[in-house]
Amino acid sequence: MTSSRVSVIVPVYNGGASFDACLSALAALDPAPLDVIIVDDCSTDGSYERAVERGFHVRRTVQRAGPAAARNLGAEDAHGDILLFVDADVVVPPNVAGRVAELFDAEPETAAVIGCYDESAPDRGFFTQYKNLYQRYVHQRARRDAFTFWGACGAIRRTVFAELGGFDADYSRASIEDIELGYRLRDAGYHLRLDRTIEITHLKRWTLTSLLRSDIFYRAIPWTSLILRSKRMERDLNLGWSHRLAVVASFLAVLSLAAAIRRPDLLVVTAVCVSLLVVLDARLGAYFASRRGAWFAVRAIAWQWVHYLYSGLAFGAGLVQYAVRRRAARVRVARSNASAESV
Repeated sequence: MTSSRVSVIVPVYNGGASFDACLSALAALDPAPLDVIIVDDCSTDGSYERAVERGFHVRRTVQRAGPAAARNLGAEDAHGDILLFVDADVVVPPNVAGRVAELFDAEPETAAVIGCYDESAPDRGFFTQYKNLYQRYVHQRARRDAFTFWGACGAIRRTVFAELGGFDADYSRASIEDIELGYRLRDAGYHLRLDRTIEITHLKRWTLTSLLRSDIFYRAIPWTSLILRSKRMERDLNLGWSHRLAVVASFLAVLSLAAAIRRPDLLVVTAVCVSLLVVLDARLGAYFASRRGAWFAVRAIAWQWVHYLYSGLAFGAGLVQYAVRRRAARVRVARSNASAESV
């Protein structure tokens, strides 16, 4: 049995054992998709050869280009009228291609569909478990009417993808290229859907360093720039009012605690802010506790407060970066106009 409308596209760079697990899951899809296209972004660990040996259709970039460009390249070879993008470090359920086709058939007005992570990340490290559970929690509470695309497991009608020009290949590493595509989809009037029944297993191992690097430099700062360019901050996912209030409360808690060295009365402000954070994160804490126990929940909520702090700092850095780039662009335009007038 074949899901004859769906083409699966997987970009990979040095996928390792996670990529092998991804390939095994793709080989077991039932119903099978029309085709599976693997795009190797100049791997050096044998990912290309392993995909070829297992009989997949494999393309290779001429030089390292990033997942956005790799996905676009894969779309060129796809034959289905639905493009299902899957990351190389996830395991998809056997019915994912059939489920995606059913969703598009049931909702002709829907242009794109995204799924979410499940709760079974195999790496048991604290940061992996925190990151995976938090991302799942956010998606489970998000609106079904989505505003971002998701490259880890996201499907889009081929005609719409072509109309919008695909992913922005200027994102040369894994960043917010999928979020940016979602913004363009919404700006063009298309409907995106979050389907919580499409659950994938994320195999990535997160460490303190990789978590901070990704959250700050590859997500928060470029996302801030996107928000400023689009002049729109959605109230969904981790951009909701409760998250914004938590960022403010975390900063006030730290500042008032530092100032309490000279003004002990400001400890009242610290206590109020901490109490507010406890209230705002009560459901999240209960979720962590129900999945990984009370001790994990205590540590995870403590780290969540750190997350609020560096998210706020990253937003500020993004504002500064955006202002500097706009000023530089205005200077270039002014110089170009002056040069043209002098000719």
